[in-house]
Amino acid sequence: MKTNDKQKQLEDFVLSHYQHGRLDTQQALRNVRQRLQQKEDQPQQARTVPLWQRLRHVAAAVVLVLVMVSAYAIYRNAATPQPAPTEQVATPPQPAPAVSKTFHFDDTPINVVLSQLSQHYGVTLTASDTTRHLSGDFEADDLEMLLSMIEQTLGIEIDSKKR
Repeated sequence: MKTNDKQKQLEDFVLSHYQHGRLDTQQALRNVRQRLQQKEDQPQQARTVPLWQRLRHVAAAVVLVLVMVSAYAIYRNAATPQPAPTEQVATPPQPAPAVSKTFHFDDTPINVVLSQLSQHYGVTLTASDTTRHLSGDFEADDLEMLLSMIEQTLGIEIDSKKR
């Protein structure tokens, strides 16, 4: 809004709200004009921005930079020409891996799970909490890794003793 418009509005306000005979409207207009002039002569004060807003702007800039770096890395990897396949020398056939047993459990009590594993590996297994149930398919390659996975999943401890 222009200064002239502001002055006009203030003059209209003064004239419409001050009653004749009670106050000097001309003096009121002079006072309003002086205040407007003083306001225009004063330098604009710098607006302070709260710290949380500054931090928000910094965080947004950091996120933007990370997105841009990620996009550039993806672009570079996609634009890098792949090396031509080299001629492969025939390798002797590898022996077939040993067939491992897969265990399938569907809401099976832990006692039943441990008895099946005990029979397969020839050990005695006991659990600290027998109220738990287990669901999933497990490869029987490594007993220690399988027991560790079950312990972490169910939050129990399993003891193993050789027969």
